[in-house]
Amino acid sequence: MMAKDSNGKAISRLKGLPEATLSIVDTRLTSGESANSVAAWLQEDCQLFTDVKQTSVRKMLERYRKGPLRNKVLDRITGAHAHMPIASVQKRLNALDEVEEMVRIQRGRVDKMLALESASRSC
Repeated sequence: MMAKDSNGKAISRLKGLPEATLSIVDTRLTSGESANSVAAWLQEDCQLFTDVKQTSVRKMLERYRKGPLRNKVLDRITGAHAHMPIASVQKRLNALDEVEEMVRIQRGRVDKMLALESASRSC
């Protein structure tokens, strides 16, 4: 069972996935999808890790997101900005912060609209 595997062994098992599948896992996890839904997708749709419980796969994905995947993303960011002046990098980070704030505001608005629409349909 994977629950008895060491963290490194479980991560190695995940890294042993076909490159296309691992790329999809990376994309889904970095876009904010829950490890639980990715685990369900791996087991139900891809028929992978069917020998272990979904909670074990979820924990493996959470560890992967916090370690190897995080490092992969940081390496990509560093590589993309390595030769840029600090001022340019700082401007980009400030712009990302502003976009993130706008997304939070819009998300609140969309949630309110959905709640109103849901309430009007139930009447």
